[in-house]
Amino acid sequence: MGFGIAMNEQKMKGTKVGAVIPVFNRSSDLKVLLESLEKQTFVKEGGTLDVLVVDNASTDNVADVVRQGVCNVELVTLTENRGACQGFNHGMRLLLGRESYDFLWLLDSDLWASESALERLIASMEEDAAIGLAGSLIVNSRDHTVAVEAGAMIDLQHGGVQPRMCNAPLSLISERIIQVDYVGSGVSLMRVEAARGAGCYDERYHFLWEDMDYGLMMQRLGWKVVAVTDSLVYHPPFTEKRSAQVDAYYGVRNPMITISKYAGNTDRIFILYNFLRRAFKGMFFRRINGVKSLSSLTWSAISDFILGRLGQSTRTASIDEGHGASCEEVHVAQDNYIVLPSGTLTMISDIVHALKENGGKDVILVVQDYRKELFRTLPIDQFVIYNDKSPHLLFEHLRVFVKLMTIPGVVINPDFKRGSPFTYSHSKVATWDPEAKKLFASNENIISIWKLLAAVLCGEIAAFLLMLPVLLRSYTFRVEPFRSDRA
Repeated sequence: MGFGIAMNEQKMKGTKVGAVIPVFNRSSDLKVLLESLEKQTFVKEGGTLDVLVVDNASTDNVADVVRQGVCNVELVTLTENRGACQGFNHGMRLLLGRESYDFLWLLDSDLWASESALERLIASMEEDAAIGLAGSLIVNSRDHTVAVEAGAMIDLQHGGVQPRMCNAPLSLISERIIQVDYVGSGVSLMRVEAARGAGCYDERYHFLWEDMDYGLMMQRLGWKVVAVTDSLVYHPPFTEKRSAQVDAYYGVRNPMITISKYAGNTDRIFILYNFLRRAFKGMFFRRINGVKSLSSLTWSAISDFILGRLGQSTRTASIDEGHGASCEEVHVAQDNYIVLPSGTLTMISDIVHALKENGGKDVILVVQDYRKELFRTLPIDQFVIYNDKSPHLLFEHLRVFVKLMTIPGVVINPDFKRGSPFTYSHSKVATWDPEAKKLFASNENIISIWKLLAAVLCGEIAAFLLMLPVLLRSYTFRVEPFRSDRA
Protein backbone atom coordinates (compact mmCIF):
# COMPACT_ATOMS: atom_id res chain seq x y z
CA MET A 1 0.00 0.00 0.00
CA GLY A 2 2.95 2.28 0.59
CA PHE A 3 1.25 4.99 2.67
CA GLY A 4 3.25 6.89 5.21
CA ILE A 5 2.13 9.49 7.70
CA ALA A 6 3.33 10.09 11.20
CA MET A 7 1.98 12.35 13.89
CA ASN A 8 4.11 15.19 15.25
CA GLU A 9 5.99 13.63 18.19
CA GLN A 10 5.65 16.67 20.43
CA LYS A 11 1.89 16.75 19.89
CA MET A 12 1.68 13.01 20.54
CA LYS A 13 3.19 13.47 24.00
CA GLY A 14 0.23 15.53 25.05
CA THR A 15 -2.38 13.11 23.71
CA LYS A 16 -4.28 10.74 26.01
CA VAL A 17 -6.19 7.71 24.76
CA GLY A 18 -8.45 5.45 26.79
CA ALA A 19 -8.96 1.96 25.33
CA VAL A 20 -11.94 -0.28 26.14
CA ILE A 21 -11.76 -4.05 25.63
CA PRO A 22 -14.78 -6.18 26.58
CA VAL A 23 -13.87 -9.84 26.99
CA PHE A 24 -15.61 -13.12 27.75
CA ASN A 25 -13.54 -16.29 28.13
CA ARG A 26 -10.85 -15.22 25.66
CA SER A 27 -7.87 -14.87 27.95
CA SER A 28 -5.37 -16.24 25.41
CA ASP A 29 -6.59 -13.82 22.72
CA LEU A 30 -6.57 -10.97 25.24
CA LYS A 31 -2.93 -11.68 26.09
CA VAL A 32 -1.94 -11.34 22.42
CA LEU A 33 -3.90 -8.09 22.09
CA LEU A 34 -2.37 -6.55 25.23
CA GLU A 35 1.12 -7.45 24.01
CA SER A 36 0.41 -5.65 20.74
CA LEU A 37 -0.79 -2.57 22.63
CA GLU A 38 2.45 -2.49 24.61
CA LYS A 39 4.37 -2.18 21.32
CA GLN A 40 2.39 0.80 19.98
CA THR A 41 4.60 3.53 18.53
CA PHE A 42 2.14 6.02 19.98
CA VAL A 43 3.20 4.86 23.47
CA LYS A 44 6.89 4.65 22.65
CA GLU A 45 6.89 8.27 21.44
CA GLY A 46 5.27 9.65 24.56
CA GLY A 47 1.52 9.27 24.11
CA THR A 48 -0.56 8.02 27.04
CA LEU A 49 -2.60 4.87 26.54
CA ASP A 50 -4.77 3.65 29.41
CA VAL A 51 -6.44 0.28 28.85
CA LEU A 52 -9.70 -0.72 30.53
CA VAL A 53 -10.61 -4.40 30.25
CA VAL A 54 -14.29 -5.07 30.94
CA ASP A 55 -14.64 -8.70 31.96
CA ASN A 56 -18.11 -10.03 31.15
CA ALA A 57 -18.02 -12.58 34.01
CA SER A 58 -15.44 -14.83 32.36
CA THR A 59 -14.70 -18.22 33.85
CA ASP A 60 -11.14 -18.47 32.54
CA ASN A 61 -8.03 -16.62 33.74
CA VAL A 62 -8.74 -13.14 32.34
CA ALA A 63 -7.76 -11.55 35.67
CA ASP A 64 -4.38 -13.30 35.61
CA VAL A 65 -3.69 -12.08 32.08
CA VAL A 66 -4.46 -8.50 33.10
CA ARG A 67 -2.26 -8.72 36.19
CA GLN A 68 0.63 -10.07 34.14
CA GLY A 69 0.19 -7.41 31.45
CA VAL A 70 3.05 -5.00 30.97
CA CYS A 71 0.97 -2.09 29.67
CA ASN A 72 -1.19 0.22 31.77
CA VAL A 73 -4.24 -2.02 32.24
CA GLU A 74 -7.21 -1.72 34.57
CA LEU A 75 -9.75 -4.51 35.07
CA VAL A 76 -13.47 -4.09 35.72
CA THR A 77 -15.43 -7.29 36.32
CA LEU A 78 -19.17 -7.47 35.68
CA THR A 79 -21.39 -9.90 37.58
CA GLU A 80 -22.91 -11.36 34.41
CA ASN A 81 -22.14 -11.62 30.70
CA ARG A 82 -23.84 -8.59 29.18
CA GLY A 83 -22.26 -8.98 25.76
CA ALA A 84 -19.84 -6.78 23.84
CA CYS A 85 -22.28 -3.91 23.29
CA GLN A 86 -22.94 -3.35 26.99
CA GLY A 87 -19.30 -4.10 27.75
CA PHE A 88 -18.19 -1.27 25.47
CA ASN A 89 -20.82 1.03 26.98
CA HIS A 90 -19.73 0.26 30.52
CA GLY A 91 -16.13 1.12 29.69
CA MET A 92 -17.06 4.22 27.69
CA ARG A 93 -19.10 5.65 30.55
CA LEU A 94 -16.27 5.08 33.02
CA LEU A 95 -13.64 6.72 30.79
CA LEU A 96 -15.85 9.62 29.72
CA GLY A 97 -16.47 10.35 33.39
CA ARG A 98 -12.78 10.95 34.00
CA GLU A 99 -12.61 14.13 31.87
CA SER A 100 -9.01 13.46 30.83
CA TYR A 101 -8.98 11.72 27.43
CA ASP A 102 -8.73 13.06 23.90
CA PHE A 103 -9.78 9.81 22.22
CA LEU A 104 -11.50 6.54 23.07
CA TRP A 105 -10.24 3.38 21.34
CA LEU A 106 -12.64 0.44 21.30
CA LEU A 107 -11.12 -2.98 20.58
CA ASP A 108 -12.42 -6.52 20.25
CA SER A 109 -10.56 -8.99 22.42
CA ASP A 110 -9.87 -11.44 19.55
CA LEU A 111 -7.73 -9.16 17.40
CA TRP A 112 -4.25 -7.70 17.63
CA ALA A 113 -2.93 -4.38 16.40
CA SER A 114 0.10 -3.49 14.30
CA GLU A 115 2.67 -1.29 16.03
CA SER A 116 1.60 1.89 14.23
CA ALA A 117 -2.16 1.20 14.31
CA LEU A 118 -3.06 3.80 16.93
CA GLU A 119 -0.56 6.41 15.75
CA ARG A 120 -1.93 6.25 12.18
CA LEU A 121 -5.52 6.59 13.38
CA ILE A 122 -4.73 9.65 15.49
CA ALA A 123 -2.61 11.24 12.78
CA SER A 124 -5.45 10.92 10.29
CA MET A 125 -7.93 12.45 12.70
CA GLU A 126 -5.56 15.31 13.49
CA GLU A 127 -5.30 15.97 9.75
CA ASP A 128 -9.06 16.44 9.49
CA ALA A 129 -10.90 17.87 12.49
CA ALA A 130 -14.24 16.83 10.97
CA ILE A 131 -13.47 13.12 11.50
CA GLY A 132 -15.27 11.96 14.62
CA LEU A 133 -14.91 8.21 14.19
CA ALA A 134 -12.10 6.30 12.49
CA GLY A 135 -11.45 2.59 12.12
CA SER A 136 -8.44 0.53 11.16
CA LEU A 137 -8.18 -1.65 8.10
CA ILE A 138 -8.91 -5.17 9.32
CA VAL A 139 -6.48 -7.69 7.84
CA ASN A 140 -7.11 -11.43 7.70
CA SER A 141 -5.16 -12.89 10.62
CA ARG A 142 -4.79 -16.17 8.70
CA ASP A 143 -3.61 -14.58 5.46
CA HIS A 144 -1.91 -11.20 5.82
CA THR A 145 -2.19 -10.46 2.11
CA VAL A 146 -5.99 -10.21 2.28
CA ALA A 147 -8.22 -7.60 3.92
CA VAL A 148 -11.27 -8.45 6.00
CA GLU A 149 -12.86 -5.04 5.52
CA ALA A 150 -12.22 -1.31 5.58
CA GLY A 151 -15.47 -0.13 7.10
CA ALA A 152 -18.69 -0.41 5.15
CA MET A 153 -21.54 1.42 3.51
CA ILE A 154 -25.08 0.86 4.74
CA ASP A 155 -27.71 0.10 2.13
CA LEU A 156 -30.68 1.42 4.07
CA GLN A 157 -32.92 0.97 1.01
CA HIS A 158 -32.52 -2.81 1.22
CA GLY A 159 -31.62 -3.26 4.88
CA GLY A 160 -28.14 -4.48 4.00
CA VAL A 161 -24.45 -3.69 4.36
CA GLN A 162 -21.76 -3.30 1.70
CA PRO A 163 -18.31 -3.78 3.33
CA ARG A 164 -15.43 -1.98 1.65
CA MET A 165 -12.51 -4.15 0.47
CA CYS A 166 -14.24 -7.25 1.85
CA ASN A 167 -11.81 -10.19 1.58
CA ALA A 168 -9.90 -8.28 -1.11
CA PRO A 169 -6.13 -8.43 -1.73
CA LEU A 170 -4.30 -5.64 0.07
CA SER A 171 -2.58 -4.84 -3.22
CA LEU A 172 -5.89 -3.41 -4.52
CA ILE A 173 -6.10 -0.73 -1.83
CA SER A 174 -5.21 2.64 -3.29
CA GLU A 175 -6.73 5.10 -0.79
CA ARG A 176 -5.35 5.90 2.65
CA ILE A 177 -8.61 7.41 3.91
CA ILE A 178 -11.94 5.88 2.87
CA GLN A 179 -15.09 7.68 3.90
CA VAL A 180 -17.67 5.11 5.02
CA ASP A 181 -20.97 4.86 6.88
CA TYR A 182 -19.57 2.83 9.74
CA VAL A 183 -16.53 1.04 11.12
CA GLY A 184 -16.72 -2.01 13.35
CA SER A 185 -17.21 -1.33 17.04
CA GLY A 186 -14.10 -3.35 17.88
CA VAL A 187 -11.69 -1.28 15.75
CA SER A 188 -13.01 2.22 16.48
CA LEU A 189 -11.18 5.35 17.55
CA MET A 190 -13.49 8.24 18.41
CA ARG A 191 -12.97 11.78 19.53
CA VAL A 192 -14.19 12.27 23.05
CA GLU A 193 -16.12 15.34 21.88
CA ALA A 194 -17.92 13.20 19.27
CA ALA A 195 -18.52 10.36 21.74
CA ARG A 196 -20.11 12.73 24.24
CA GLY A 197 -22.47 13.98 21.57
CA ALA A 198 -23.38 10.55 20.19
CA GLY A 199 -23.68 8.85 23.56
CA CYS A 200 -23.22 5.11 23.98
CA TYR A 201 -24.13 2.25 21.68
CA ASP A 202 -27.87 1.62 21.52
CA GLU A 203 -28.33 -1.44 23.74
CA ARG A 204 -31.63 -2.28 22.08
CA TYR A 205 -29.51 -3.98 19.42
CA HIS A 206 -27.47 -6.01 21.94
CA PHE A 207 -25.48 -7.70 19.19
CA LEU A 208 -25.02 -6.84 15.50
CA TRP A 209 -25.86 -3.53 13.81
CA GLU A 210 -25.14 -1.43 16.93
CA ASP A 211 -21.91 -0.18 15.33
CA MET A 212 -23.72 0.53 12.06
CA ASP A 213 -26.27 2.57 13.98
CA TYR A 214 -23.45 4.43 15.72
CA GLY A 215 -21.83 5.38 12.43
CA LEU A 216 -25.12 6.75 11.14
CA MET A 217 -25.59 8.66 14.41
CA MET A 218 -22.13 10.22 14.10
CA GLN A 219 -22.94 11.38 10.59
CA ARG A 220 -26.33 12.70 11.70
CA LEU A 221 -24.43 14.85 14.22
CA GLY A 222 -22.14 16.21 11.49
CA TRP A 223 -19.03 14.05 11.97
CA LYS A 224 -17.17 12.13 9.27
CA VAL A 225 -16.69 8.37 9.63
CA VAL A 226 -13.60 6.93 7.91
CA ALA A 227 -11.49 3.82 7.53
CA VAL A 228 -7.72 4.40 7.70
CA THR A 229 -6.01 1.80 5.54
CA ASP A 230 -2.46 2.29 6.84
CA SER A 231 -3.67 1.51 10.36
CA LEU A 232 -3.77 -2.29 10.54
CA VAL A 233 -5.38 -4.73 12.93
CA TYR A 234 -5.61 -8.48 12.44
CA HIS A 235 -8.75 -10.56 12.83
CA PRO A 236 -10.35 -13.69 11.27
CA PRO A 237 -12.73 -12.92 8.35
CA PHE A 238 -16.23 -12.02 9.52
CA THR A 239 -17.85 -13.76 6.55
CA GLU A 240 -16.61 -17.11 7.88
CA LYS A 241 -17.44 -16.50 11.52
CA ARG A 242 -21.05 -15.52 12.19
CA SER A 243 -23.48 -18.29 13.05
CA ALA A 244 -26.76 -19.11 11.33
CA GLN A 245 -28.55 -18.47 14.62
CA VAL A 246 -27.24 -14.90 14.80
CA ASP A 247 -28.30 -14.24 11.21
CA ALA A 248 -31.74 -15.75 11.77
CA TYR A 249 -32.54 -13.53 14.76
CA TYR A 250 -30.34 -10.43 15.14
CA GLY A 251 -29.75 -10.29 11.39
CA VAL A 252 -33.50 -9.84 10.91
CA ARG A 253 -34.64 -7.82 13.93
CA ASN A 254 -31.80 -5.31 14.11
CA PRO A 255 -31.86 -4.02 10.51
CA MET A 256 -35.53 -3.18 11.10
CA ILE A 257 -34.50 -1.07 14.10
CA THR A 258 -32.00 0.84 11.94
CA ILE A 259 -34.48 1.32 9.10
CA SER A 260 -37.00 2.62 11.62
CA LYS A 261 -34.53 5.09 13.10
CA TYR A 262 -33.18 6.57 9.88
CA ALA A 263 -35.55 6.02 6.95
CA GLY A 264 -38.04 8.74 6.05
CA ASN A 265 -41.68 8.37 7.05
CA THR A 266 -42.74 7.47 3.51
CA ASP A 267 -39.60 5.63 2.36
CA ARG A 268 -39.77 3.18 5.26
CA ILE A 269 -43.06 1.78 3.98
CA PHE A 270 -41.44 0.35 0.86
CA ILE A 271 -38.13 -0.47 2.56
CA LEU A 272 -39.70 -2.44 5.40
CA TYR A 273 -42.12 -4.21 3.09
CA ASN A 274 -39.35 -5.45 0.81
CA PHE A 275 -37.25 -6.42 3.82
CA LEU A 276 -40.14 -8.44 5.25
CA ARG A 277 -40.65 -10.20 1.93
CA ARG A 278 -37.06 -11.44 1.96
CA ALA A 279 -37.11 -12.36 5.64
CA PHE A 280 -40.36 -14.31 5.43
CA LYS A 281 -39.28 -16.17 2.30
CA GLY A 282 -36.16 -17.31 4.11
CA MET A 283 -38.21 -18.23 7.17
CA PHE A 284 -40.67 -20.38 5.23
CA PHE A 285 -37.87 -21.93 3.16
CA ARG A 286 -36.26 -23.19 6.36
CA ARG A 287 -39.58 -24.27 7.87
CA ILE A 288 -40.59 -26.32 4.84
CA ASN A 289 -37.16 -27.94 4.74
CA GLY A 290 -37.20 -29.02 8.37
CA VAL A 291 -34.90 -26.41 9.92
CA LYS A 292 -37.65 -25.35 12.28
CA SER A 293 -35.43 -23.85 14.97
CA LEU A 294 -33.91 -21.20 12.68
CA SER A 295 -37.30 -20.54 11.15
CA SER A 296 -38.66 -19.97 14.65
CA LEU A 297 -35.83 -17.57 15.43
CA THR A 298 -36.74 -15.43 12.42
CA TRP A 299 -40.39 -15.42 13.44
CA SER A 300 -39.32 -14.41 16.96
CA ALA A 301 -37.18 -11.61 15.54
CA ILE A 302 -40.14 -10.13 13.68
CA SER A 303 -42.64 -10.65 16.50
CA ASP A 304 -40.20 -9.25 19.09
CA PHE A 305 -39.76 -6.15 16.95
CA ILE A 306 -43.53 -5.67 16.71
CA LEU A 307 -43.96 -6.16 20.47
CA GLY A 308 -40.98 -3.98 21.37
CA ARG A 309 -39.01 -6.83 22.95
CA LEU A 310 -35.52 -5.56 22.15
CA GLY A 311 -32.05 -5.95 23.63
CA GLN A 312 -30.65 -9.39 24.38
CA SER A 313 -32.73 -12.36 23.30
CA THR A 314 -32.89 -15.51 25.39
CA ARG A 315 -34.14 -17.57 22.45
CA THR A 316 -31.95 -20.41 21.27
CA ALA A 317 -31.95 -22.81 18.34
CA SER A 318 -32.25 -26.55 18.78
CA ILE A 319 -30.66 -29.17 16.54
CA ASP A 320 -32.58 -29.98 13.35
CA GLU A 321 -32.16 -32.76 10.87
CA GLY A 322 -33.49 -30.57 8.08
CA HIS A 323 -32.96 -30.24 4.35
CA GLY A 324 -33.68 -33.86 3.52
CA ALA A 325 -30.55 -35.19 5.22
CA SER A 326 -30.49 -39.01 5.36
CA CYS A 327 -28.21 -41.74 6.70
CA GLU A 328 -27.29 -42.89 3.20
CA GLU A 329 -23.63 -42.13 2.64
CA VAL A 330 -22.60 -40.77 -0.76
CA HIS A 331 -19.26 -42.08 -2.01
CA VAL A 332 -17.16 -39.86 -4.24
CA ALA A 333 -17.07 -41.03 -7.85
CA GLN A 334 -15.60 -39.78 -11.12
CA ASP A 335 -18.09 -36.95 -11.44
CA ASN A 336 -18.48 -33.17 -11.34
CA TYR A 337 -19.24 -31.76 -7.90
CA ILE A 338 -20.95 -28.38 -7.45
CA VAL A 339 -20.21 -27.03 -3.97
CA LEU A 340 -22.68 -24.40 -2.73
CA PRO A 341 -21.68 -21.33 -0.66
CA SER A 342 -23.63 -22.15 2.53
CA GLY A 343 -20.55 -23.37 4.43
CA THR A 344 -17.57 -21.63 5.98
CA LEU A 345 -14.06 -21.58 4.53
CA THR A 346 -13.12 -24.52 6.78
CA MET A 347 -16.12 -26.59 5.71
CA ILE A 348 -15.67 -25.92 2.02
CA SER A 349 -11.91 -26.55 2.23
CA ASP A 350 -12.53 -29.94 3.83
CA ILE A 351 -15.08 -30.83 1.16
CA VAL A 352 -12.87 -29.80 -1.76
CA HIS A 353 -9.88 -31.74 -0.46
CA ALA A 354 -12.04 -34.81 0.24
CA LEU A 355 -13.41 -34.71 -3.31
CA LYS A 356 -9.99 -34.38 -4.90
CA GLU A 357 -8.40 -37.05 -2.70
CA ASN A 358 -11.15 -39.55 -3.48
CA GLY A 359 -11.20 -39.23 -7.24
CA GLY A 360 -13.75 -36.50 -7.89
CA LYS A 361 -13.52 -35.06 -11.39
CA ASP A 362 -14.10 -31.30 -11.52
CA VAL A 363 -14.98 -29.21 -8.45
CA ILE A 364 -17.17 -26.18 -9.18
CA LEU A 365 -17.61 -23.69 -6.34
CA VAL A 366 -20.61 -21.37 -6.24
CA VAL A 367 -19.51 -18.41 -4.15
CA GLN A 368 -20.32 -14.78 -3.44
CA ASP A 369 -18.08 -12.30 -5.25
CA TYR A 370 -16.69 -10.91 -1.98
CA ARG A 371 -15.61 -14.38 -0.75
CA LYS A 372 -13.85 -15.70 -3.84
CA GLU A 373 -10.39 -14.53 -2.75
CA LEU A 374 -10.56 -16.69 0.38
CA PHE A 375 -10.69 -19.85 -1.73
CA ARG A 376 -8.00 -18.98 -4.26
CA THR A 377 -5.48 -21.56 -2.96
CA LEU A 378 -7.92 -24.49 -3.07
CA PRO A 379 -7.86 -26.94 -6.01
CA ILE A 380 -11.09 -25.61 -7.53
CA ASP A 381 -11.62 -26.13 -11.25
CA GLN A 382 -14.34 -23.53 -11.82
CA PHE A 383 -15.98 -20.68 -9.94
CA VAL A 384 -19.58 -19.58 -10.36
CA ILE A 385 -19.66 -16.08 -8.91
CA TYR A 386 -22.77 -14.23 -7.81
CA ASN A 387 -23.77 -11.15 -5.83
CA ASP A 388 -25.99 -11.98 -2.86
CA LYS A 389 -26.17 -8.28 -1.95
CA SER A 390 -27.77 -7.34 -5.26
CA PRO A 391 -30.87 -5.14 -5.01
CA HIS A 392 -32.36 -7.54 -7.59
CA LEU A 393 -31.58 -10.71 -5.68
CA LEU A 394 -34.41 -12.76 -7.19
CA PHE A 395 -33.05 -12.20 -10.71
CA GLU A 396 -29.50 -12.85 -9.53
CA HIS A 397 -30.60 -16.17 -8.03
CA LEU A 398 -32.46 -17.07 -11.23
CA ARG A 399 -29.37 -16.31 -13.32
CA VAL A 400 -27.18 -18.60 -11.22
CA PHE A 401 -29.91 -21.26 -11.00
CA VAL A 402 -30.19 -21.48 -14.79
CA LYS A 403 -26.40 -21.57 -15.18
CA LEU A 404 -26.09 -24.44 -12.70
CA MET A 405 -28.75 -26.44 -14.51
CA THR A 406 -26.44 -26.54 -17.55
CA ILE A 407 -23.61 -28.11 -15.51
CA PRO A 408 -23.98 -31.88 -14.99
CA GLY A 409 -22.92 -33.35 -11.65
CA VAL A 410 -23.71 -33.67 -7.96
CA VAL A 411 -24.64 -30.66 -5.84
CA ILE A 412 -23.17 -30.46 -2.32
CA ASN A 413 -24.78 -28.31 0.35
CA PRO A 414 -22.06 -27.77 3.01
CA ASP A 415 -24.39 -26.48 5.76
CA PHE A 416 -27.93 -27.83 5.75
CA LYS A 417 -28.98 -25.32 8.43
CA ARG A 418 -28.32 -22.38 6.17
CA GLY A 419 -29.51 -24.17 3.08
CA SER A 420 -29.51 -22.82 -0.46
CA PRO A 421 -32.11 -22.49 -3.22
CA PHE A 422 -29.47 -23.87 -5.61
CA THR A 423 -29.93 -27.39 -4.22
CA TYR A 424 -33.05 -27.59 -6.42
CA SER A 425 -31.06 -27.18 -9.64
CA HIS A 426 -30.07 -30.88 -9.76
CA SER A 427 -31.45 -34.34 -9.11
CA LYS A 428 -28.40 -35.56 -7.17
CA VAL A 429 -27.77 -33.60 -3.95
CA ALA A 430 -25.65 -34.35 -0.90
CA THR A 431 -25.07 -32.68 2.46
CA TRP A 432 -21.78 -32.56 4.35
CA ASP A 433 -21.25 -33.87 7.87
CA PRO A 434 -18.31 -31.81 9.20
CA GLU A 435 -17.64 -34.16 12.12
CA ALA A 436 -17.65 -37.42 10.17
CA LYS A 437 -16.23 -35.60 7.11
CA LYS A 438 -18.57 -37.57 4.89
CA LEU A 439 -21.30 -36.86 2.35
CA PHE A 440 -24.87 -38.01 2.89
CA ALA A 441 -27.72 -38.09 0.42
CA SER A 442 -30.35 -35.36 0.50
CA ASN A 443 -33.89 -35.35 -0.84
CA GLU A 444 -33.79 -31.60 -1.39
CA ASN A 445 -33.38 -31.76 -5.15
CA ILE A 446 -35.11 -30.69 -8.34
CA ILE A 447 -38.07 -32.97 -7.58
CA SER A 448 -38.73 -30.90 -4.45
CA ILE A 449 -38.58 -27.54 -6.21
CA TRP A 450 -42.20 -26.96 -5.21
CA LYS A 451 -40.85 -26.18 -1.70
CA LEU A 452 -38.93 -23.23 -3.07
CA LEU A 453 -42.00 -21.93 -4.89
CA ALA A 454 -44.15 -22.46 -1.80
CA ALA A 455 -41.70 -20.51 0.36
CA VAL A 456 -41.79 -17.59 -2.06
CA LEU A 457 -45.60 -17.53 -2.12
CA CYS A 458 -45.98 -17.86 1.66
CA GLY A 459 -43.36 -15.16 2.18
CA GLU A 460 -45.23 -12.71 -0.01
CA ILE A 461 -48.50 -13.35 1.84
CA ALA A 462 -46.95 -13.10 5.32
CA ALA A 463 -45.15 -9.83 4.46
CA PHE A 464 -48.45 -8.31 3.32
CA LEU A 465 -50.30 -9.44 6.47
CA LEU A 466 -47.62 -8.31 8.95
CA MET A 467 -46.66 -5.07 7.26
CA LEU A 468 -49.07 -2.85 9.19
CA PRO A 469 -47.99 -3.82 12.74
CA VAL A 470 -44.31 -3.65 11.72
CA LEU A 471 -44.83 -0.19 10.23
CA LEU A 472 -46.70 1.08 13.29
CA ARG A 473 -43.92 -0.10 15.58
CA SER A 474 -41.28 1.49 13.35
CA TYR A 475 -42.81 4.93 13.86
CA THR A 476 -42.16 4.70 17.61
CA PHE A 477 -38.38 4.92 17.16
CA ARG A 478 -36.59 8.21 17.56
CA VAL A 479 -33.14 9.18 16.31
CA GLU A 480 -31.36 10.50 19.36
CA PRO A 481 -28.14 9.66 21.19
CA PHE A 482 -28.56 6.58 23.36
CA ARG A 483 -27.68 7.09 27.00
CA SER A 484 -27.94 4.37 29.58
CA ASP A 485 -27.93 4.93 33.33
CA ARG A 486 -27.14 1.28 33.94
CA ALA A 487 -24.00 0.85 36.04
